Amino acid sequence: MKKRSQKWFFAFICILMTLALGSCSDEGNVRYADDAFIRELCGLPPVTEESATEPEETGEATQETTESTSEPRETTESTGETRETIERTAETEDPSESTVETAEPSESTSETEVTSESASQESTEIPEIEKTPGDLELKNLIIGSWRSEPISVEAMVKEAVQGESWLVPYLTLDPEKLTVHVTMDFADDGKATLNVEEKSYQDLMAYIKGAVSDGVLKYFESYVKALGLKLSVKQYLKMAGISIDSYVADVIEKSAGDLSIESMRYQCLFDVLDGKLCVSETAMGIYLRECYFEIKISDSQLELLQYFENGKEGNRPLGLDVKLPILLHKVPTWKGNN
Repeated sequence: MKKRSQKWFFAFICILMTLALGSCSDEGNVRYADDAFIRELCGLPPVTEESATEPEETGEATQETTESTSEPRETTESTGETRETIERTAETEDPSESTVETAEPSESTSETEVTSESASQESTEIPEIEKTPGDLELKNLIIGSWRSEPISVEAMVKEAVQGESWLVPYLTLDPEKLTVHVTMDFADDGKATLNVEEKSYQDLMAYIKGAVSDGVLKYFESYVKALGLKLSVKQYLKMAGISIDSYVADVIEKSAGDLSIESMRYQCLFDVLDGKLCVSETAMGIYLRECYFEIKISDSQLELLQYFENGKEGNRPLGLDVKLPILLHKVPTWKGNN
């Protein structure tokens, strides 16, 4: 053990001396301390080819291992870059916004839908109605102008004045006076028009004005008595600066929405099907027989017996609060409100 330690110590001293001073050959040439020279001084065996190749192979293997080890780093780096790219893209594009943009239909899509809907509506054709000879004969009889006998509008007038509840107890109305005449014109193109005869309408409104005036005077008479004043109604109205005509006109104006001549006008289509006078604002309504009158007709008279809506008897024929039956007379020369 001591000999081996001494041997290695001696070799180490020799190496230090060689590195410090270098060595010279017998011929005086400088010899550098290469690996073979050091092994020779240390008493080690010379390097063989096998021992020389092993470190190289080991180095190559180590290099390959190092390279193979470095490849995952590159993969990891590329993966990291990919993740960063995805995260940046996600931050830039809001998923909710992209979803909303996708969900919202474009203008061209909406226009296409509207066009398709209108096209489908236009393409919907009403089936042709087969008429019996009796229906054709009745329709020919109906075409023309008809004027009714007096039609009661008592229910309409009373409904109109309900808004002036203070006046109702003092208002007296004669049902015989609450009437109008109506005209019904049936054209050969299938259109019908109901109008209130203008003269009968003016007569109705004149009567209502007189009845309301009487009711207002009765109201103020009661009011003056309640105050204990020893004045006549005219004296009180003069002192109060109230014009009875203006007051009555204001009352009637508030109720005119239900009594205007326009509210008593109605336009529609008509046809005769299964012996019934069908009326509607649309051709499909005629085909489906949504509204119709049961009628009795001759060359000079047309009587509207009953009115039905969707198979049930209705109490407001053509939207008017009037009672049936209604008798109309044929007026060959009738041209409207004369």
